[in-house]
Amino acid sequence: MSPVREGAAWTRAVASLRARPTSALVAVLGLFLAGVMVGAAVTLGVALSTGFDRAQQAAHTPDVTARFDLIERSTADGRISGIANLRSYSFRLVQRSADFRVAHADHGDYRYGRAELNGVEPTSRNDGLAIVAGRGLSGKPGEALIERGLADEWHIGPGREIGMRTDRGTWSGTIVGVTVEPDNVAYPLASQPRIYLNYDELQANLS
Repeated sequence: MSPVREGAAWTRAVASLRARPTSALVAVLGLFLAGVMVGAAVTLGVALSTGFDRAQQAAHTPDVTARFDLIERSTADGRISGIANLRSYSFRLVQRSADFRVAHADHGDYRYGRAELNGVEPTSRNDGLAIVAGRGLSGKPGEALIERGLADEWHIGPGREIGMRTDRGTWSGTIVGVTVEPDNVAYPLASQPRIYLNYDELQANLS
């Protein structure tokens, strides 16, 4: 386009903008908002993907997870230890549903619910859990971790008294940390929250 024609086109565009300022402003705002939405979607997508990767790294998520029916740990250990090129492994004991209660606020009353109990090895770095408040299990008796969804929904955290009961027995202790498990759907999207205990304590008292 020649300079003369470019100038004429620009003059007509300015005249049109002056003649219809409201519609032009709406069009400009629409383009601006569309750009903002695209930018936000890209930013959110990058944040979600990189955030998940960071959470997996923090949780030391295992490369492979194998699930067994309830068998003796020594039997599972014998099978797994024979796998070639295995750097490390850890066990988890799952009790699908148990009653629990948590001391709510500071006035002595309790809140009750049902949870999935997970017995984990306190010294393992390959347990798939990322601690986001408090600390992890030390191996001492009477310690529990709760998932972040439960902590947020019930407004509880480290230091609160907690107790569990199944048809096999009872357990009581203290919440010492809040955790995130990137590979699992979290409460309240999951029907039951997850509570984590020392593997041996769960096995001895509740399963």
